[in-house]
Amino acid sequence: MEGNVIYPLIPKIREQLKADKNVEILIDFKPNNSKEELLKKLNLHKSASNYGEILNLNRTQMAIIKSLLTKEEYLSQSKFVNKIKNLEIKVNSLRNIEESISTVGGIDTEELNPDFSLKKFNNIYTIGEMVNWDAPTGGFLLQGSFSMGNFVAKNVLENY
Repeated sequence: MEGNVIYPLIPKIREQLKADKNVEILIDFKPNNSKEELLKKLNLHKSASNYGEILNLNRTQMAIIKSLLTKEEYLSQSKFVNKIKNLEIKVNSLRNIEESISTVGGIDTEELNPDFSLKKFNNIYTIGEMVNWDAPTGGFLLQGSFSMGNFVAKNVLENY
């Protein structure tokens, strides 16, 4: 799983997994609806074959839900609604480095001067994923890298 909802959870998940603790993510697929409202919508229909359409769940949501429900839970309107309001996903591990979009690691920020140069080698600068910072992936990570690069470039031009 990935996305803006998941990214902020990753550091805590990593910490919990490292401590050998059980990790679960709870998802409410319909946060703006109560269980009662959802049951009322489903009660108007007899067939479980179109739950997703009735409750306006997309194909991806339905695939996740179906993969984690038993047949009994899926066919029972009340159990189905309970699950979509509080679907528990167990996390066993994070992706390995070959499959990851972004990874944690790199030069510790304690080894850097405020201008992103290395304390041990003042003329060497590190930015972006060279630095050990736990940034969300995608546009956020790119923006952080671009901003750091811009900052370093201006600093170098002003001081050399």
